[in-house]
Order: sequence, then structure tokens, then C-alpha cells
Amino acid sequence: MLRKNQVDIILTLDERVSSPTWVTAWEQSNDVLFLCSPIHPFAGRTDVLLQDVLKENLLLTEKGCNYRQVFEHDCDLRNLSIQSNLEIGSIGNILNFTKQNLGITFLPAVVAHKDLAEQTLSVFQIQDYSMLMLIQLVYRKDKWLSPAIQELIHLFFRINPVSMGKKL
Repeated sequence: MLRKNQVDIILTLDERVSSPTWVTAWEQSNDVLFLCSPIHPFAGRTDVLLQDVLKENLLLTEKGCNYRQVFEHDCDLRNLSIQSNLEIGSIGNILNFTKQNLGITFLPAVVAHKDLAEQTLSVFQIQDYSMLMLIQLVYRKDKWLSPAIQELIHLFFRINPVSMGKKL
């Protein structure tokens, strides 16, 4: 949509997106965490095998979700397949079901930080596997940024588009 000039600015959570006609105003790495209930046997472990994770009831985002696609692709490369899953359209429901020990999941750290701080969820690590995504704020070089968009960028990301070389 940015390429087709249908939106002025995008915020992505994905692998790096770029174009010679775009400005990346801000980016930050964000781990995709493997999460379970604090009472789940995986809670706090750092040595869980990927094949053991795939035997669990996985609470997944909808098909087409970028980090789900990465995970499924990585499993395919290892000739592994998910054995049991429940596809859920709401991240809030995924978090709630995981807290209730109805399954395990993987989600960006940015959406799980509150539950981790409250210790209603636990992180576990898969042996020899991790996933990292980028949060990026991107706009077109040739696009005028309205004062409202400039203020949004400044408020949320504490950056000034003018200082990034953007002519207004």
C-alpha cells in the first residue's frame, strides 16, 4: 500500500522492509518469544527441543501472520510438522488461553511484556532456535508529512522527521 501511495506511513512487525524510495524513520528489534503458563513443564527452560514443542497444543495466530509463516517455514526446512494447533484471530485470546495452560504459543515480546512482568506467563527457549522481527516505521521520501503525522512520529517514537533529512 505504501508503494501504491495508498497510505502515508506504515508500522511493520516483520523482516526488514526497504525501498530506495522509502525512509525508515525508526526501527527496533523485537524477539518473538515462546510462551507458556508458569505451571507448564516448559516454563523457564532453555533447552526445549523443537520437536517437543510441535507435539504440544500450539495456540497460533491466523494463517498469513508473518511470524507464524517464518516459524512454519523453519519447521518445514527441518522436515518437522505441527501436530496439534488451534488458530485464534485475537492475540488477547491467545494470551488468555496460554495463561490458563490450554496450550503454548509464540508472540512478539512487545505484546507479552505486561503478562511477563506480572508473571502470568513464562518464557521458554527452544534449543538452537530463535526468531527475531523488526518493528519499522516507514514512509515515502517523496511524500509530504502532515503536521498530524509528524506529531504522531514525535509522540510515539521521540524522533523528529525534519532531523532525518525530510523536507517539509
